[in-house]
Amino acid sequence: MTFAQNKIVDKMNRYLPFNAEHSNIYEEYQSSEGSIDLDTKAKSYLSQLYSTEAQIVILTGDAGHGKTYLCRRFIQDELGYPESEARNLIRTSCDGSKRIFPKENNTGEKRSIRIYKDFSEISETIALKELDKSHERQDDFTLVCANEGKLRSVLSKGRGSQICEEIKSEMTSLSTNGVTSLVGKVHVINLNFQSVSSSENSVEGVRNSLVSQALRVWLDGRKWSVCSACSSRKSCPIYKNYELLSEAKSEKAEIRIKRIVVLLAAAEQLGVVITIRELLMLVAYMITGGLICSDVHKKAQKKGWQHQYVFYSLLFFGPKDLTEEHTRSLPILSKLKPLDPGKISSRKIDEKLLNSSGLLEPNQIDLQFLALNSRTETVDAAYGVDEVIGNPMSQSERNLEANLVKQIVRSLRRRAYFEKNFEGLNALKQLGFNYGSKFDDVLRENVTTSEMAKIKKRIISGLHTIQGINGMGAQANLFVVDPAFGNSTQHAAIISRTFQPNEIKLVPMKNIWLQNEGDQKFNVSRSVDWIDRTICLRFTKRDGEFINFSMDLLTFNTVYVAADGYVSDSFFTHDLRRITNFLAKLCEASNVQNPEIKLFANGKLNTVSIDEGLIQVGGTV
Repeated sequence: MTFAQNKIVDKMNRYLPFNAEHSNIYEEYQSSEGSIDLDTKAKSYLSQLYSTEAQIVILTGDAGHGKTYLCRRFIQDELGYPESEARNLIRTSCDGSKRIFPKENNTGEKRSIRIYKDFSEISETIALKELDKSHERQDDFTLVCANEGKLRSVLSKGRGSQICEEIKSEMTSLSTNGVTSLVGKVHVINLNFQSVSSSENSVEGVRNSLVSQALRVWLDGRKWSVCSACSSRKSCPIYKNYELLSEAKSEKAEIRIKRIVVLLAAAEQLGVVITIRELLMLVAYMITGGLICSDVHKKAQKKGWQHQYVFYSLLFFGPKDLTEEHTRSLPILSKLKPLDPGKISSRKIDEKLLNSSGLLEPNQIDLQFLALNSRTETVDAAYGVDEVIGNPMSQSERNLEANLVKQIVRSLRRRAYFEKNFEGLNALKQLGFNYGSKFDDVLRENVTTSEMAKIKKRIISGLHTIQGINGMGAQANLFVVDPAFGNSTQHAAIISRTFQPNEIKLVPMKNIWLQNEGDQKFNVSRSVDWIDRTICLRFTKRDGEFINFSMDLLTFNTVYVAADGYVSDSFFTHDLRRITNFLAKLCEASNVQNPEIKLFANGKLNTVSIDEGLIQVGGTV
């Protein structure tokens, strides 16, 4: 028997946080052989700034976004150094004290650069002095890498410093206007805006996203040729993952990768920041599950264990051999758990999975589960749960059977999310967001005027339900309840403000920024791999000013669900509190002196007036 050892499997395991050689993932400790180069938009944007009058560029964001990697690639691409020399310069010459000049054989007149690869390595006082020095060096191009918390700490110490005030101003413009710089001298690139699932402005679509790039690196068929002669190949879950996701195999693999991109995009649209480091760890984990080739060889003769290590299970549910401490070291897994399609029931999907024959090929190792009370016999989930359901004679047997059925059904639902047979079903709906497609359409501006009118009516209806004024039907006007007089239990409320349809807009956040700033060459969406994460619900006041409320995927879905007339207070507590607080501020900001009082009661809107001390309720408005 021939047992192969695949080097790519060992390399992927060195990217896992519970592996002894995990330091391989850090740029400073990588070698040319162990590195992964991803084509990020931030890299090309830095090159563009180098050819402009930009003097200082601040790279900020959470640890793991690839700030050091960007500096190393900048030295290679712009100054002409080979990779080995660039890596050495990162280790020895990037504390800001040394100027790095272009390589002699590099053509063109280019400025020397200074790099501070990590402000976290120095105190705030020293960091402040270094910023002041950088501001005085007019001829250098300076790159400063600083985690956002450290950067703000340094800036708070630098009150009165000109460069600190400029950086503060640019950070404000980044959050309010969506530009990295207003003047062009100092730029702030916040990598927390970077998306691993972005395929914006890409001809290749999702193929150009960072997650797709990472998968292509790991799943290059040349790196897996050694497995073809391995005796354990047919029972190896690692190789099964390669087959399921390898683009060279079939169109089905393309669809599965596309669904992975949608899954991570949904997480980002819920407010999760996924760094490149976390992405590389996740991709390595979802292919290997922490297994190496020798682990598979030991268990190759056993059956019914491989389903735990197939990528669509690993994304949501860890295998038995990995402890909770192991999975906790990959924080992104806990963020993906609420998106588990295995926990979402759909009659259309479940009936197809459990009752249709020939939908899935039998005898696949990821669909084999150990039979009840057996260590050798398996049941094939390709046939649904018919082989599981028996005649339990006790509560214990009934519980065992129910647990196995639950495992199989959840596994089938997860597999269905990534399958070609279910491609026509909306991916976000399979993740639990029934109205996620509407959210996506608005972000992509893929709606007609009439469709937008329907979406706005639905949003308005949802806001009415949240305020406790049900029974108003499909209204084009939004009635805002005065928070001092609202009473959702009695379905009666005083209306404080009415917004007409033309005063309400649904706009992707990027477009709000585009409207705020005329010169867009420094727009944030050009500085990083961008994905629209929020929709802005924009209200126009009578004085022409705007009041904005940002809705992420969950908030949008919450309001849409509420439009049906009921929303669970316990399940949507956080979002409902945000919405009601905003509506209360909307009342305060309106400042409208309206002599007419509107009362909503018993499903009708009435006028209220006071006549000689008596309250008179008029007819329906």
